Amino acid sequence: MLLLHSPLILALGLSINTVIIPQTLENTTVDQSQAELPLLIAGRLDRRRRSDDCGTPPHVWAISLCQTDPFCYVDPNEVELWLPDDKRSGGMVDRIVIKNTVNRQKVKLRWRSSEATLSWPMDMPIQSGTAYSITLKKSRGHSPNQITMYQVPSYYRTDTDRAEWMMQRGCVPQADMLDQNS
Repeated sequence: MLLLHSPLILALGLSINTVIIPQTLENTTVDQSQAELPLLIAGRLDRRRRSDDCGTPPHVWAISLCQTDPFCYVDPNEVELWLPDDKRSGGMVDRIVIKNTVNRQKVKLRWRSSEATLSWPMDMPIQSGTAYSITLKKSRGHSPNQITMYQVPSYYRTDTDRAEWMMQRGCVPQADMLDQNS
């Protein structure tokens, strides 16, 4: 009989807690430095993630696997993957898995250590506005990276116009590279 009352007691206990907590918070003064603490921690984590920058890709249309920024492209045939040697597995061949997060299509690739970049696979068509999960499989674990890709409209013909459009989509490192090249 006692077991039948346990869920009821638990439910009542939880509802009392949800009623008491808001009333308690209304009468509590919060120190400003404590209120900003979660924001500071989030900012540090964000900076740490971004500070894992591994340099500049060899060209504007090479995806840096160190970053999670959106990636813009003009011609899908020019898109390449890039990662500096010191961030690769150190083996003769790295294994890469690319997955379209919308339709779940997956492609597995082999990236030879002698190749600085790896061409985007033809059997994984790029869909503008779609996120792709790119994983470098290492012997010590996996390092997934999700990148949303956007195709620059063909009517943007100059690097300046393309860079401006790319900035609006969040492709900031690429836009900066494009501005420096022009």
